[in-house]
Amino acid sequence: MSFAGEYAAIAGAMPSNDLAVVCEIYLNYPTYDRGDGQLVYALLVSDKAVKARFSSYDPCVIKGGWSGVRQTIELRAAGLSGLSTSVTVADPDNRVRNALINSNNRNSPAQIIRVVPGSDDDYDTRFTGLLDSWEFQTNQVKLNLKTDERNLRANFPAWTYLRSEWFHMDPAFEGKYAPHIYGKHDSDTLELKHGMVPTVPVWRDTTSNWFSPNISFASYIKDVYVSDSSTTVKQAWTAPGAGGNDYEKVYGSLAGGKVFTMIEFLNFPSTDKVVTADVYGYGEPRPSIFNGSEAITNPVVQLRHFLVNYAFNRSRGYISYGLTSPLLDSVSWDAAATFADNHGLEGSRFMDEQKTAMAWLVEWCDSFPMFRPFWNTDGQIEMRTLTAEWPGYWPGSPELIRREDTIGTVFRYNTDPMDITGKISIQYLRDSVDHKFLRTLDIEDPSTGELQDTSLAMFWAPSRQS
Repeated sequence: MSFAGEYAAIAGAMPSNDLAVVCEIYLNYPTYDRGDGQLVYALLVSDKAVKARFSSYDPCVIKGGWSGVRQTIELRAAGLSGLSTSVTVADPDNRVRNALINSNNRNSPAQIIRVVPGSDDDYDTRFTGLLDSWEFQTNQVKLNLKTDERNLRANFPAWTYLRSEWFHMDPAFEGKYAPHIYGKHDSDTLELKHGMVPTVPVWRDTTSNWFSPNISFASYIKDVYVSDSSTTVKQAWTAPGAGGNDYEKVYGSLAGGKVFTMIEFLNFPSTDKVVTADVYGYGEPRPSIFNGSEAITNPVVQLRHFLVNYAFNRSRGYISYGLTSPLLDSVSWDAAATFADNHGLEGSRFMDEQKTAMAWLVEWCDSFPMFRPFWNTDGQIEMRTLTAEWPGYWPGSPELIRREDTIGTVFRYNTDPMDITGKISIQYLRDSVDHKFLRTLDIEDPSTGELQDTSLAMFWAPSRQS
């Protein structure tokens, strides 16, 4: 809920019938005729005559014209279903119909608000979203509203390596998406035959061999390895600062308005080789010393960083990073990040497969089942922590699933026994080169008996042990 003025106190003291529910739709184009021949943007309606918030509302919502709004946080599976509702208004003179069909007003901003009649600042928001569609009936129009999910429909990674920008690029890699990278990708203790991160040869000629692991500024290129199919042990190469003279680390190589992390070889074998690396991902704030100390390891902060800087702001890597956005509820995300810190959770992600931002968000939360996102009434993504124990472990409290249905109610709690996990089987820490899981883990709570058995593929690693 969002409150202004003294709404909470006034609403508690007044009979509910004395309050009013209003819908505000601000059209993309001024096509609504208020009845005086003047076209305006604001379509302001209610189910009774009311003046509030410095506005007068047209009492054209028909009896029973408000549908309910439902919010759900699921325990067993991550998801971010948008809120939806509808408002049916009387339209005997076709003013609403004409406003909708005479211009491109789909996706116009919309809100449903409960107000105190006569007050300019006493209200609370019950729904925030967009005018998604409409249905015409005899002398009335049904306005269908839904959450604004447009930022989460875009695909990421979104930017490719192009030969028009890298003139001596290996043609086999042209058009490959530049990955996003989070966390510590370190193969030191895994006995692999390669580094954890593959690279793309973006410039290869007789004098230069440049390889890129990701878009934007990684916080640290730890080690670089050169090998081929016959190599049984990965060959570590050395940078000038490490006492060698094989390659240089370049953080912030600009091409086509995009910034890349780069490995530039000074001494490269004459035969064709494969280059992999151990790399620490993005930092917050944007790295400045490039030794890995600024790398983001908190999985909640990593997800937040991805949503704010890429899904919402569409950074190409050359702007200052941030962790705040009008589309995220900062208080709940701060609380979830603190929980992750207190429980020593650490994440790592190499994002080279293109998916929607929504799919990445769900996969992120599937890896850490205690975190569940949902849309709040202000049109923001909130984050909830379902339990204070390890993923899937039920501590005995019935407060597992939170639901809000119908406009104006508060969360109520109920428990479905099938939602209680008694055993959890985990595969975690994926090898981003061979695309397989390197570790497994089983957790079982004997006290839960034959309840839900959950299998998880954790793309994130639990916190590294010292």
